[in-house]
Amino acid sequence: MSNPESSKTTSKSIKSLKVSNEVFTNVLQYYKRGHEAKATGSAKIVYHTGWDPVEIDYAMGVIPMFPENFSAACGATQLSIPLIEMAESLNAPEDLCSYFKNHYGFMKGDFPEEVTKPLARIRIPDPDMVVSAKNLCRLHPLWMKVAAEHYDVPYFSIDAPVMPPRYDKNPIAYKEQWGAHVKHQLDPEAIQYGVAQLKEYIAFLEKYTGQKMDYDRLKECVGHSARMGEYYNEIFNLRKAVPCPAGGEDLNTLVFFAVTMAGTIRVKACSRMNASALFLTAFPPGSIWASSTIFTSSAPCPWRSFILGYGADNWTPTSLWNP
Repeated sequence: MSNPESSKTTSKSIKSLKVSNEVFTNVLQYYKRGHEAKATGSAKIVYHTGWDPVEIDYAMGVIPMFPENFSAACGATQLSIPLIEMAESLNAPEDLCSYFKNHYGFMKGDFPEEVTKPLARIRIPDPDMVVSAKNLCRLHPLWMKVAAEHYDVPYFSIDAPVMPPRYDKNPIAYKEQWGAHVKHQLDPEAIQYGVAQLKEYIAFLEKYTGQKMDYDRLKECVGHSARMGEYYNEIFNLRKAVPCPAGGEDLNTLVFFAVTMAGTIRVKACSRMNASALFLTAFPPGSIWASSTIFTSSAPCPWRSFILGYGADNWTPTSLWNP
């Protein structure tokens, strides 16, 4: 069981970017859209894990939901402990992933009102389908299979190929990325296999939604997703600056957009994230220029057009900097 002497609360995270503090509001809106779709039957709910290809979901008009994201929301609102303890009381191993145990306890347990009442604010809607890819975590497909059995809904496992550094004969690898996302050329059969798996997933959605894929819409969704990826790569490079404009607390929070909303027009939130980081990179807190822009922001700044290039509409320094 969990340590009974452990603290029942955790300290509040400290973030550098104002947009980071807006994430939880977006989480609640995201769940609200899901519940409304579930209640009205306007869209089906699909559970996912990790970095599943949600661009396909949005192109098909279904709504992806992530139990992992729900578990993170439970942690942020101090609701994880009773859910995890419930899972452990049902024989879930203590050393098993807390994200899984949080969701497993939620699915299987009965809780008093002091838990269910705040939980109602962040609970995710029940799924119509459950999907998981195998290339990120060994537990993901098992977790989603348990969820599919619990809710008695169709399950699909995407067998995505894993790309190790020495996958091909002449890898183009970068030492600074070894052990993470190593850049190298892929052999054609790996690409063909991955594409075949995605086509099978599309066929799965077509079967259980009764709709056909709109490939023009899919291209649009993939375009949104590509821009979001570019924004994240840019902020990773911006974080090399000293002082760092955005800490780990920001990135751990803002990953919500990359995971759940890749393929949507909400990519704008990531452009605002970059605009914030650019401002803090050029004018770190405490600098003369940072102080002057806070109090004298009526005139256009010389770098305003550069910031606007990142899509930050109606931008002002004080609207982005969170001192």
